[in-house]
Amino acid sequence: MAHGNHRRRSWGPVAGWLVVAAFAIPAVVGALSTTTIKAENRLFAQWPGLPRTVEAMFAWPAKMSDYVNDQFGLRDPLIRLNNLVRFELFAESAKKDILLGKDDWLFRSADGENAPLDGMLLRACGKGSPLWSADYQADVIDRVLSDTVARGLNARLLVVPSASNVYRDHLPAWFGEYCGDVYPIQQVVSSPLLDDVNRPRVLYPLARMQREREQYDVYPRSNFHWDGEAVRRQAAELAQAYGRSAGTPLVTTVVEKVPENIGEALIGVPSPRNRVLEPDLAASGIEGCTGGAGCFGAIDDLAARLMIVSRYTNPKAAPGKLVIISDSFGPYLSRWMTPYYREVVQLATNTIRSLSADDMQRLASFAFSEEGGDVLFLYNELNVSEVLLATNVETFLPFIAPPSQQGKAPSDLPIGFYPTNAEWVFGFARGRPMFLTRNGDVARAQYVPGALLTFRDGEQRRITEAVSLGDYLHVYYERAIVDGNRAGPPDRVTVSPQ
Repeated sequence: MAHGNHRRRSWGPVAGWLVVAAFAIPAVVGALSTTTIKAENRLFAQWPGLPRTVEAMFAWPAKMSDYVNDQFGLRDPLIRLNNLVRFELFAESAKKDILLGKDDWLFRSADGENAPLDGMLLRACGKGSPLWSADYQADVIDRVLSDTVARGLNARLLVVPSASNVYRDHLPAWFGEYCGDVYPIQQVVSSPLLDDVNRPRVLYPLARMQREREQYDVYPRSNFHWDGEAVRRQAAELAQAYGRSAGTPLVTTVVEKVPENIGEALIGVPSPRNRVLEPDLAASGIEGCTGGAGCFGAIDDLAARLMIVSRYTNPKAAPGKLVIISDSFGPYLSRWMTPYYREVVQLATNTIRSLSADDMQRLASFAFSEEGGDVLFLYNELNVSEVLLATNVETFLPFIAPPSQQGKAPSDLPIGFYPTNAEWVFGFARGRPMFLTRNGDVARAQYVPGALLTFRDGEQRRITEAVSLGDYLHVYYERAIVDGNRAGPPDRVTVSPQ
């Protein structure tokens, strides 16, 4: 018995040294190795330095902990190994925002690892518990197009179907059972709040993409963004819609790319490269740049702040300019539009709300430099469903105008958008019998106590009070609260004298 205990104790020092080595080796590697590209798509904590103030002293332990965690030796190979083991052995993604579908397809399923699980996929089928309706989204689109066309610009909206809707049958079985055949943008396009004049200006090529996916990869495998042949075909369809079907020759080439949802999130997971068709702009005599790399002249500083931008000039193309207002899907299309326009400018609105009014006027003066030019609003359907089309465009919309109309004060323009969130829907309060409309002399003369309101759905109420607060007139009405999705928006409410 004593002999057995002695044997067990003899292994104790060895086990102890193994534990020490398990921590010491990565620490030494981390200390001696130079900075490398990490296997994660984020910024890493840097050495916090020694604290010099009382506040810094209290914050220092947490910063130091983040630094040690991020700079841990052998971090990259361990992350790669974890991704590989979970993918190959357990058929699961090590990232909460990446979902493994059928045939090893990977789908971006959430807006980040801390976002609601599978929230992005559920929004694509209308199950993301939105606070707004298809009518609200249709009204936003109608306002954007109507305001832009009223200023003499030829405007259209392209809603790009998401990969999860184009390849819905590649998602896990539970998704199809839960979502069925619901495609929210189809409901938006058929909404009565989208004027019949504007309806043909909205393109949602889901049906065509679902048909054509048997011929080619509409979305490169495991990509979040579209790319390649699908974008080329969409560019040709748009050119025809704008009456510019005759384009200059464009040299193309096939390149190999790592699938986005692996290259950005699951480093270490083996995957064949996607073969993607791309235009060879230099060989086609087309000049330009992406990312604001010095080709935006007087607004290079603004282009650098917007980041997701592109500009091309094609001296062989017919005169004309196309301006693309977009999300991150825009640059993939702008280069394919170059055969049809002398100039193509693409500006993403992801960070546009950080610009001042003066900055936006400079940006608009550069982009909309021609009378009667073509404008394309281009957004992935998830951003339309999240009303990012509204929240990102609403700030810039007052400045979108040809040279003859630029400089008009935003306060002179219609509101265009009304708040929709947990408290409001279409500018109608959810918890009070009240709605918002633009404040002004005309409104204050119309919206007076006793006047009769007729809402969009035909329901009627008398005004009990109208309170002037800044840019808005708060209009209170009698009896029960109306549903803003049916009654609004406010500019579709008629008011009759007492």
